[in-house]
Amino acid sequence: MENVLPWVVQKVSRFNRLPWNARVAISSALALLLALVLLNLIFLPGNHAVHGSINFDSITMPIKVNQQPCCDDTLTPLGTLTGKERRHQDSMVVAFDKWGNIFVRQTHRDKNVPEPWREITRKELVHLSRDLHFAPPD
Repeated sequence: MENVLPWVVQKVSRFNRLPWNARVAISSALALLLALVLLNLIFLPGNHAVHGSINFDSITMPIKVNQQPCCDDTLTPLGTLTGKERRHQDSMVVAFDKWGNIFVRQTHRDKNVPEPWREITRKELVHLSRDLHFAPPD
């Protein structure tokens, strides 16, 4: 106990001299204060009203894709959406251009000719990813 600062020993001994009810009340108040601070730190970043907070949707579905393809007319593959939608087996290749526009191309197993690329919005991509399973490119 010699290595402990003298004022710490004084405060602890003063706290220990308090009646049991007072020690319980002080400890409970400090525990409640600590719990409120921790809950505030956990749940406040998820609140959209706070400026600069993390939007968890933006972590999984980026608003802007920053990868740059090698040429102006090429698309960079983002992944594949597969699954059943409206009782049909669907498979779509998702890609983006250098400006961040999102494109999909429907692929069919029974057809040898792929459909042309069509541009979709981010909202449509989110809707498709709810119904279909997303797999990154190989």
